[in-house]
Amino acid sequence: MDILYVIANQAVMIAAFMFIGFISNKLKILTQDANNYITDLLVKVISPIVIFVSYQRDYDSQLLTNLGIAAMLSFLAFLISIGLGYLLIPQKNIDHHVVERFSVIYPNLGFMGLPLVNAVLGSEGVLYVTASMAVFNLFCWTQGVIMMSGTCSLKDMLKKLLSPSIIAVVVSLACFLLRIKLPNIFLNPLQSISDTNTPLAMIVIGSTIAQTNLLQTFTKPKLYYTAICRLLIIPAVTFIVFYFLHTEYLVSSAVMLAMSCPTATFCVIFSIIYKKDYRYASEIVASSTLFSMATLPLVVWACSVFLYR
Repeated sequence: MDILYVIANQAVMIAAFMFIGFISNKLKILTQDANNYITDLLVKVISPIVIFVSYQRDYDSQLLTNLGIAAMLSFLAFLISIGLGYLLIPQKNIDHHVVERFSVIYPNLGFMGLPLVNAVLGSEGVLYVTASMAVFNLFCWTQGVIMMSGTCSLKDMLKKLLSPSIIAVVVSLACFLLRIKLPNIFLNPLQSISDTNTPLAMIVIGSTIAQTNLLQTFTKPKLYYTAICRLLIIPAVTFIVFYFLHTEYLVSSAVMLAMSCPTATFCVIFSIIYKKDYRYASEIVASSTLFSMATLPLVVWACSVFLYR
């Protein structure tokens, strides 16, 4: 009963933050420019701080082992996601099918997964999600770029792999392994900053949803299909695999929650860069984010019931 209460409490809190963002946008308080600035702040400053704070704990060999398991689970999950992406999205419209495949394969792991796991599983869960983020960047900037562009530039891929979050993982892991812990006088302000990650991220997502034509979105069957693939089919297959692997609850749940998030915003960014239909990509991101409000609590519940042993 306590676990179900925590799930319900976090689901309501996240929905409330998104609703505030939605209303703020409709009232012209939160503009798109403001969304962009906050997003940059989240990606380049706050998320790396969240990662760093999650590693600021006493060295524990079991934590290090679990981190390695999380990385392997994430690698397996992305292989499943890529395989199903090609299976579920056949090649038809050359401009649309790569956008749809990317939207189905890659979840909004850093921007939505990180605050979600932090809210539901706490800082140790965030620690394991950083492994998923590293694997996400590996696949996104290799397979994702090749799929969207149709070409391969090793130099560009290596450059993009050095994102603020990946740098934060490397620095944080080094501090963890070397037993370097900041004094509380420095760590407490960083902790306060990291606490703003979930509210700000969800408010921006709510504001983004407010900018779409929801009525028009509901009339496009393909958006429903891509959302079902990203939010239900791929998480369901991944969940079944994780269930039979019998890994530690917090590790498997953290990776599972991250992989169950809606379409990554990289779908829009890559569509702009590689001359795809970015408006269509925006509709997919917005609709999957909206529908995830119903599916993510279901995933959290399933993890707590079937993976908790």
